[in-house]
Amino acid sequence: MAVIVVERLRERIAASGMSQFELAESVGLSRGYFNAALKGKKKTFQAYIAKVEKALQCDYAYILGLQDTLKANRPIGKTPGISIKGVAEINEWRRNSSPKDYPTDMLVSPDARFDLDQAAYVMRPAPPGFTCLAITIDIASFEASMRVKDGALLLVERSRSGSKETGIWTLLASGNRLEPFGQEVSTPIIQSNKKWPRGTKIIAVVTCITLLRNLNYNPPSKKN
Repeated sequence: MAVIVVERLRERIAASGMSQFELAESVGLSRGYFNAALKGKKKTFQAYIAKVEKALQCDYAYILGLQDTLKANRPIGKTPGISIKGVAEINEWRRNSSPKDYPTDMLVSPDARFDLDQAAYVMRPAPPGFTCLAITIDIASFEASMRVKDGALLLVERSRSGSKETGIWTLLASGNRLEPFGQEVSTPIIQSNKKWPRGTKIIAVVTCITLLRNLNYNPPSKKN
């Protein structure tokens, strides 16, 4: 789990007045798992952050380091905005002929901090009980006005044998390494001689992540 996520979790836990174990209980996690998460040892804990944003009095995106304000006003589906372009899911390979399994008529409010063309992607797997949306800006448009730094979330497309995988990766190692976002297992992508492996293309920067709460969701039993 990224250093900034651990730091902001600790910061918000201290500000909430709750103990880390009280917070763990509130989201159905064991003390051991939560303690390991606060040491940066549990990448999958990012799936539970959305469940504690109310208790921590901040947005999910603040904890992930995608915004510097505790809360941002980004209504979803209420005002004209951008459409959903596709699905971001690591290790899910799709062909151009694959049927669309995401809402194509839903409008998403753009990230108001940027006056640039934006697109939305459904992120999978999503935090339990939520639909997760990544708001993105084309990499060329973004880099024309600002630098992409370590810790940035990038939308990466990989292709092989007529299929494509689109997923979200974290940029690390001075821009030379990509780690899968929110997953315990997956091979990192490493740049060699300032080139990414064949078939790998960075297509956009993720500027924020927004969550929609799913109705009639039954939370799972405690994770050990």
